[in-house]
Amino acid sequence: MDINRSSHQEHLRHRNQWYSVTAILAVGVTASVSRPGFASRTNVPPGSVVSAQGIYLPGIAVPERIAQLAAGPETSGVLGDRGEAIAWGWNNNGQAMPPTMALSHIDFGLEFGVGLGSDGIPVCWGDNSHGQCEPPTVALQDVRAGYYHLVGLNMSGQLVTWGNAAFGLNSPPSGTFTAVAAGADFSVAIRTDGSIACWGKNSHGQCNSPDGTGFVAVAAGDLHSLALRQDGSIVAWGSNFFGESNPPRGAHVAIGAGYLFGAAIRADGTLTCWGLASSGQCDPPKGAFVALEVGSTHGIAQRTSGGIACWGPTSSACIIPNGPYVEIAAGWGYGLARRADGDVVAWGKNDFGQCDVPSGPFVAIGAGYWHALGIRPDGSVQCWGDNTFGQCDARTGAFAKVAGGDRYSLAIRADGSLACWGDNTDSQCDVPPGRDFVAIDAGENHAVGLRSDGSIECWGNPLPAAVCEGLDGTYIDVAAGGNHTVALTTEGEIVCGGG
Repeated sequence: MDINRSSHQEHLRHRNQWYSVTAILAVGVTASVSRPGFASRTNVPPGSVVSAQGIYLPGIAVPERIAQLAAGPETSGVLGDRGEAIAWGWNNNGQAMPPTMALSHIDFGLEFGVGLGSDGIPVCWGDNSHGQCEPPTVALQDVRAGYYHLVGLNMSGQLVTWGNAAFGLNSPPSGTFTAVAAGADFSVAIRTDGSIACWGKNSHGQCNSPDGTGFVAVAAGDLHSLALRQDGSIVAWGSNFFGESNPPRGAHVAIGAGYLFGAAIRADGTLTCWGLASSGQCDPPKGAFVALEVGSTHGIAQRTSGGIACWGPTSSACIIPNGPYVEIAAGWGYGLARRADGDVVAWGKNDFGQCDVPSGPFVAIGAGYWHALGIRPDGSVQCWGDNTFGQCDARTGAFAKVAGGDRYSLAIRADGSLACWGDNTDSQCDVPPGRDFVAIDAGENHAVGLRSDGSIECWGNPLPAAVCEGLDGTYIDVAAGGNHTVALTTEGEIVCGGG
């Protein structure tokens, strides 16, 4: 069976990878976009995580009072009751950075975001490759984003579309409507008489909508659609590779559709999911909920108590903001971030459990290739993930800093001396003597340390002469890559050694 989404599928596959040292903790970033039709974002909160690979975690908490949830393919967001929008997750085109203006509604497409101003006029931010960020200057009561297209309802209930014009997406049916939904390359709407209309790509029958009336809500996934009847029953059509078009029986109050799976809130407030379950998207949290939104492989829901829960893969879209963040660490295809309260969050690849962070506070963190480690408040080291070479067999005692290499771990003891465990094939664990180390980092097969006098030590393979060539000055920090070393001078200059 063919369930590929052509170029979209390949794009989604790589979005949460986090490679080496390519992330920063923002200390007051200002960003703006000046193209017509775009909204501008300013003052990225201090303590936010910003990655060159497209990850954004705002260094603030979600609003206490939430008016709306939103979920894009790999971006999540909330709208506070004062119109403040906060988003997080995949951000390669700035889609997770909504404007600071007050909004009345938000939604996310593949690499862009859309919102409605207090006057109902749509604003957009992020990718504009298909004109999706060139909205009409007409007041809307609702708007929904597909991969590259948008559909909205004007104040008279008529459909308004823009963005990708393929598959007839910008040729909606006439008449008046009460609800809309946007799938990957198609749209669904409910007419005022309660019947359903659908238009756009119909490769898997996702636009073969059911006859009849009495529908009150619709949801559009990548290849299938859902509708909710007045009696709370769910009707589905389109692809059915994993049972995504076989919804459960019973009464429901809300529905959502993602990539080959569906989700709903039952009449008693509990969540239910069906369809593809390979990434945890069908393992919803327990409890009672009042609102639901679904991305490609994740879901986000609001509890009756007001809190937010998310489920699905270990992606950044499922990390509910509760910043600021004070430390980050990057492994191969995954990342860690430590909050001010010591809580650690993780996202990305989880083949060896490297994103299954133990509960409880940490005072420092480190990330290796497929393993991660942290220091507890009592100075002890705890490690999780791959342990094939003993890289998670942490040494005992009190430690001040940790770092993860390819298949080994490195740490500074409380007395300033070094400890190392795991693979030592390239002598990367033959640490230099001394009790004056203040910073460390672990590369692929070599390690570096900074002494209190500002000098740098290198050991392992490639030879220190190669990876530390030219680093003979006085420095205040040091980092190790695969075959190179980066250092920060006392003047704030970044210098690099090795190739």
